[in-house]
Amino acid sequence: MNFYFRCRLTDIGATYHVIPPTTLKKFATGRGNAQKSLMLQRIYKRWGIDVEDDNLADAYALARYGHEVLGSPGAATNGAVACKK
Repeated sequence: MNFYFRCRLTDIGATYHVIPPTTLKKFATGRGNAQKSLMLQRIYKRWGIDVEDDNLADAYALARYGHEVLGSPGAATNGAVACKK
């Protein structure tokens, strides 16, 4: 399914970035092999967001990564889409 989405994004001319889980964890916690519980804790400490679900934690960290590392949508990234591998 991942291949399908990549093809569709390419077909419509969208730029996308694949963010490996280790990269996302390192960004959010400082450790690429962080446990889910540490992700939840660090997201709360770093951004003041209290998420109870691992998936929400990943989604929030991915959104922050996209904004802080790749830039605001439409600015330096030309509307790039960040997606998790």
